[in-house]
Amino acid sequence: MKSLQILFILLLITYYQSNAQHVVTLKPYGNMGSTVMIWSIYPDSNMATWPEVKANAWTWDGNYGIERSLFYFNLGSIPANSTIQSAKLSLYGYDGDADTNYGSNESLVQRITSAWNSLTVAWNTQPNSDTVHETVLPKSTGFYEDYLNINVTSLIKDLYNDPGTYKGLMIKLDTESIYRRLVFRSAHQADSAKFPTLTINYSLVGINEISAENYFSIFPNPSGKRFIISRNSQLGDAGLAVYNVTGEKVYSDKFLYGEKQKEIYLKDAVTGIYLVKVTIDGVTQYCKKLLIN
Repeated sequence: MKSLQILFILLLITYYQSNAQHVVTLKPYGNMGSTVMIWSIYPDSNMATWPEVKANAWTWDGNYGIERSLFYFNLGSIPANSTIQSAKLSLYGYDGDADTNYGSNESLVQRITSAWNSLTVAWNTQPNSDTVHETVLPKSTGFYEDYLNINVTSLIKDLYNDPGTYKGLMIKLDTESIYRRLVFRSAHQADSAKFPTLTINYSLVGINEISAENYFSIFPNPSGKRFIISRNSQLGDAGLAVYNVTGEKVYSDKFLYGEKQKEIYLKDAVTGIYLVKVTIDGVTQYCKKLLIN
């Protein structure tokens, strides 16, 4: 009997973890975000489509300059009120510029604390950053190094929990004096496997993912482009939205008082995982995964 009880507990834990833990992978390109490099030598423009992102202090034709890089990640694919368990940033070395240094190229990843626009930001209009929860990128030990699985959990928690205050990440040298440089691939070079990558593990328990089983159902699931969402309670209004894996809202509607079912047709849907969210009084209360094949 004791063995059966232990087995039951293990199965319950496995079920809970499989329902509670989710992973989203973001690359700062398209709907998932952006990267921009700013340069003091050209203080009124940026390098929004440059193949590199740098933390750099160098000279160009005898002119001293500093380069910093700004990152924005769209966290909209993570449902509201979720709990971020971990966040890891991977940056891949770029072999266009060697990390040749006359001092330590140790760099910092900091949270951005003011608004910026990836199309217009420049050195003279760059946003502020601060040192709270900053992450250190240690001095490189060779050329073209990859910096993989950098722990930026606290930074991403800040960006997710308080998007009104924190607006992205900045990478810059800890000591911005020549000649020091740390160079990575941006999302504007040919190898998409080596785009900057942010991997986030999060829990949906905070928004009643498990109790969603008692609130609404999706059938069929997996489905094609047409499916039905049915709620068990017909009382009260409730918002309804479907998001793709990049956080883009691809459908929105609402249940009115007394309404139980919605037939949905996503004519432009592609194969993949979607999130169906139900909001009550503007707050996400329930969330389920939908697989479209």
